Amino acid sequence: MPANKIRKPTILENLIVDGSKLNTGPNSSTPLTGMTVLSQALVPQLEDVRFSAFDLEATDNGDSTGGFYGGAMFKLPATRIVLLGAFLDLTILSVEAGIAADATLAVAVGTAIATDATHTGGQVNIIASAPISLTGGAGAAEFNGIVALTYLDVVSATSVYLNIGIPDADISADAALNATGVFRMVYLDISDGE
Repeated sequence: MPANKIRKPTILENLIVDGSKLNTGPNSSTPLTGMTVLSQALVPQLEDVRFSAFDLEATDNGDSTGGFYGGAMFKLPATRIVLLGAFLDLTILSVEAGIAADATLAVAVGTAIATDATHTGGQVNIIASAPISLTGGAGAAEFNGIVALTYLDVVSATSVYLNIGIPDADISADAALNATGVFRMVYLDISDGE
């Protein structure tokens, strides 16, 4: 059979693509009286964010809580989702004066924005906080998230944030980190569409 050919194209004729689900029609099993059963194939959603030589503007809190960068990468719709996996490849190319050239940064991804050098709760619910060490103002690391399936009930549309924490000893003023990176996240929308 030639490559890239569908053996039986008619199997697709009843599928309806609505952006997140493939509707395959009534379930062949017998539902309980008064119930309707609909079988559905869930289609994974991929978010792919890329940036190159981009300035991440960090804030110095001016106290022992250190500094941070928190930037929205994209917005999740208000729905119920199951996170299947996430990956962040981040390279810090340089830092401005105000951030130590040999700083150790804490990097995380979550649905809440960072407010200081440490990350907790929603700031780390996609990729847990992990270090990236700079040498001469530069450094690189790869971060893999969600080693187990994670459920998020997104009550209202919410952003997904790249969070970077900078210890108080390593930041003395607001300053930018120039960075290149790729973030990819795969999830299923398991809501009923209502």
